[in-house]
Amino acid sequence: MEWEAQCLECDEVLDDDDFMSTQESETSEMLGLLVSDAPWTVELSFEEQTMVALEDRDVDAVYRAMLRQELLRPDFSKQYEYLKYRRVLVDWMAEVGETHLRMRKEYVHAAVGYLEKVLARDAPLPRKDRFQLLALSCLRVALKFLGTDEELPPMAEFWEMGNRMYSHEEISDAEADIFQKLGWNLTMVTPLHFLQHYMGQTVLFADDQLLGSELVDEAHGYYCKYAEFFVDLVLQEYSLQVYRPSVLAASVLVASRKALGVTPLWRDELSVLTGYDEKQVAPCFQALWEHFEATFGPRNKNIYERDDSPSGVTEF
Repeated sequence: MEWEAQCLECDEVLDDDDFMSTQESETSEMLGLLVSDAPWTVELSFEEQTMVALEDRDVDAVYRAMLRQELLRPDFSKQYEYLKYRRVLVDWMAEVGETHLRMRKEYVHAAVGYLEKVLARDAPLPRKDRFQLLALSCLRVALKFLGTDEELPPMAEFWEMGNRMYSHEEISDAEADIFQKLGWNLTMVTPLHFLQHYMGQTVLFADDQLLGSELVDEAHGYYCKYAEFFVDLVLQEYSLQVYRPSVLAASVLVASRKALGVTPLWRDELSVLTGYDEKQVAPCFQALWEHFEATFGPRNKNIYERDDSPSGVTEF
C-alpha cells in the first residue's frame, strides 16, 4: 500500500515501512511543537493563541509531520452504529471539557478523536449507559497525555461531571481500556491543529477587501472568532470528517473569509500556506458552507449586517 501526502510545494509518496519508521520520531517532535511546548496558555483567548509567532519553529517540518499523521484516521466514509449518539456526545464533551473542566479547545478536539477511534472499532458498542463514561474518560485521557499536571482536575471533578453515576475505579478502568484499544498511540491531529498552524501565519492581507472597502483593524479579531466557530461546527458534523483535517482547516479559512465578507475568498498566498490550490479545497468548503446554511437558515442571509461575531456554535 502507498500513502500519498501532499506538503508544501511537493508531492511525496511513502510506502508503509517509510511511513512507520518516520512516524514515531516525528510524532514526538510534532506534539512538542503543537501542544506541550506551545507558547500560549489556557488563559489566552483563541485570537491571542493564533497570533503567536512561529519564528523559532521549522514550519515546513511541523507541517510535513502533521500531514503524515493525519493519514492514520478511521474510515469516515462508513456509517457506524454509534453515529446516532455522536452529536449528543460531541456537544456534551465540548460543554463539559471547555466550560466545566477548563480544558483547552485542542484537548477537547483530540478527546473527540479518541472517542471516534474507539467507537469505530469492530468491537460491540458499549451499553447505552456507558457512553457518557467513555466520553468522560476520553476527556481525562486527553488531559493526561496532552496537558500538564496542573491542568488535570482531581478525579472528584470528573465524578461530578458524570452525575456521580460512575465510581473513581470505573473511570480509571475506562481510561485503561481506552489506552489499550488505542494501542497507546495517542497522537491526534485534528482540523483545529491545522487551523492553529495556518493562523499562526498570515491569513488576512493588506490588499484584501472587506465588503468592498479596505480592511479595518478589528477584522482580524472577528476573523478569529469566525474561524473558532467554524472549526467547532466541523467537529460536530460527522459527514465532514470524510475530508482530511488539513483540507477542513483550509476550508475554515475560506468560510471565515466569506462569513466576514472578505474578498477574494482564495489567494495564491493561501495555496503556499496550505499546500492546496483552490480547486482542491472547493468541494470541502462547499460542503461546510452548505451545512452551515442548512443548520442556521435565514439568519445567514443577514450575516454581513451583524455587528458581532459568534464565539461558539451555541451563540450563533
